[in-house]
Amino acid sequence: MIVLLHALLAVSSQAAVPSLGPREDARDSPPMPYVAQDASTFECCQHGPWRAIGATTVAASTAPGAKIAFTVKPADTVRALRGVVITSMPGVARVIKAVTLGYRGDGKAVGLSLKPGDTLITLYPMGEAYDRFWYQGNFYDDEIDMPKDGFGSVSFTGFLKVESRPRYVWWVQVSNAQGIVGWLANPKLFDGMDSCG
Repeated sequence: MIVLLHALLAVSSQAAVPSLGPREDARDSPPMPYVAQDASTFECCQHGPWRAIGATTVAASTAPGAKIAFTVKPADTVRALRGVVITSMPGVARVIKAVTLGYRGDGKAVGLSLKPGDTLITLYPMGEAYDRFWYQGNFYDDEIDMPKDGFGSVSFTGFLKVESRPRYVWWVQVSNAQGIVGWLANPKLFDGMDSCG
């Protein structure tokens, strides 16, 4: 479930919103920071034991400048408990050709009928070119942009123009062998993260 938790971050909730078109205003974006609970930025993310393949530090909280809870050395194992994506600035994708797209969080197709000039406010990538996005006060998911290290093309290439990408941090709560709990920011140096790998 997606929850807006402003108290989770010690950052300003007045983050700049990208330039909107003539038919949009600031109400067409969710309040920032936007916090997606139990979320990930790639499709096959899995929780459980992760084995470090490089050294990294684990923060005590997701707040900017948080102290270090513990360090992880290569071959150490941590247990990934849950993920949170915190978006500080949304991205913008414009519709340049009429298109129908959109899924709700439950995976059911919605079929938004979009026309040139409509604006999608992107919040974070979900993997496989999918993004969580906001349109006229509601959250949806669909293919918006292919990541730089991805393959293929987005189904709606030629229908959407990505003007900016969201700024976000994917935080994963982990515990070590001593039971100390902390947060990894955008973790990469671990085996066991990807159930498809």
